[in-house]
Amino acid sequence: MNGTVTKGVQLASGFEFTEQLSSAYRLAYGHVKSPCEAISISCLDGSPNQEVLPEDRQRLSMTVCFSPDGSTMYRFEGRMYAHDLDTGMVRVVQGMPREPAFEDIRFMEVSPDNRCLLLTQTTPRKMVRGSAPFSPCRLCRLDTEGGGFQVLYEDPPDCHLDTVVCDWSRGSVLLRRFGLTSSKDRDEIWKLDLATGATTLAGKIAEIGWDLLIQPKGDLLCWSTSNEEIHLGVLGKNGITRKCVTKGTNPAWSPDGKTVAFMKDQHCLALWDAESEQVRELVWYEPSGLTHAQRRGYSYTVAPVWSPDGQMLWFALTQTRQLPRPRSLPGMMRYAYDHVYPLLHNLNPRRTSIFVGYRHHEQIFRVGIVDIRSQKVRMRNGHGSGVDWLPERPESKVAVMV
Repeated sequence: MNGTVTKGVQLASGFEFTEQLSSAYRLAYGHVKSPCEAISISCLDGSPNQEVLPEDRQRLSMTVCFSPDGSTMYRFEGRMYAHDLDTGMVRVVQGMPREPAFEDIRFMEVSPDNRCLLLTQTTPRKMVRGSAPFSPCRLCRLDTEGGGFQVLYEDPPDCHLDTVVCDWSRGSVLLRRFGLTSSKDRDEIWKLDLATGATTLAGKIAEIGWDLLIQPKGDLLCWSTSNEEIHLGVLGKNGITRKCVTKGTNPAWSPDGKTVAFMKDQHCLALWDAESEQVRELVWYEPSGLTHAQRRGYSYTVAPVWSPDGQMLWFALTQTRQLPRPRSLPGMMRYAYDHVYPLLHNLNPRRTSIFVGYRHHEQIFRVGIVDIRSQKVRMRNGHGSGVDWLPERPESKVAVMV
């Protein structure tokens, strides 16, 4: 393996780097990055990757998801399309009304039987003085064969839907919404029954940062807070009982519901065991680089992604370092401009965006896959924003190249 790829990356005791891993799954990537990125599926026989959608700089608004069986990719770009990944055929999924008031889609997920889509629709946000007010949002259902469109939930005037958690095995959806007025416990968790459409308030939680998840084969909720703590919550008749289990962000439940993979800051992949409540670090950068407070929001991390069998774990690491101050006159002039221009821009009352001062930082990105059972780790250069694991196609081999 190229030494530059693993330089500075440390592994837990017993783990080692490898050039190749074996798995019964493929990796689809690119669909959760910016809309202009290409969408590809990693080939398992060492041949070039399958490009589902080429890079398109004109693609301004697109939402994509894959069916759990790996046969179809659904894409919304003004209209809903279904791509057959084996034949390459593309068809229009009919039945979705063309409503300008709800023309943006932020979330989309396919049911395990590939029969229906859940999606959130919202109105485009317009920037005013560097910020945009929250737009009304609604949760809808659409049959993958076309038709059956149904609005399951719609925001009241004083609330905004932020997170949708599908619990297909129980036939329900968890909705996290927050009040637009100031309140200590402004985050509400609602449970929506997919069969009847009935909604019930499960409880209120303060300080949910992101990544609200429900435990597979269990009833525990998991989320990270804005101050980088991972909390567990239990849904009960009297609301949600919660506790902090560790420091970190971006939690991800393992398929068996026994382990939470998470990121310690942006440089370390770790596991939290639900039975022993112990934390184990797997892969990390050494030295770690600047902390979240020192970066002042300059960079972010993404959640690790488990393979459906719980054997593989995709992850991304970032190391941020402070660059030395420029010493040449042109460098100092550019350095001053990068700090002064955002200040002058933000004073303009007609601005449609807001700029922050340039951080004189350098970032190093790595992505990889760790095989928990064989204790092998495959690394490569690059920055990732998330992937999907798709089942192996019968005609493919089992060598995963990431």
